[in-house]
Amino acid sequence: MEDHNVKINSMDRAAYKMLVPEYSQMKNILELLDSTKEEEMGKWGTKLEEDIKMFHESVGHLKTASNDERLLEDVEFIDPIMTIVEGLKQDVLQLEATAKANQKFQTMFGQQIERYPELDAVSGTSSQTHSL
Repeated sequence: MEDHNVKINSMDRAAYKMLVPEYSQMKNILELLDSTKEEEMGKWGTKLEEDIKMFHESVGHLKTASNDERLLEDVEFIDPIMTIVEGLKQDVLQLEATAKANQKFQTMFGQQIERYPELDAVSGTSSQTHSL
């Protein structure tokens, strides 16, 4: 403004001068964030790998639960079986949502996208059982 003789009212000039320190702070924060980006991404990547490992354990538990003998027996009362199937269905839906979130994060972090064939197998079994 001063270098090019731009006319500006005193209120706008004061507002501009107040923004200069804030701009400097913001610039410093962005530089700090940029310098720690690789380290932070490494931490998040490690956390994601741990979450995926726990996810696989959850899928294993779901697979075991979906192989419950009561689901294959001819039973007189269907209500308890339907309760089990509904619980399995909710678990599958939750795990599928988690799988999508994991894949989204893997994309963001530039990691190889993990596929979950065991979850697909369990969810296929679960939906077939539910449709019976």
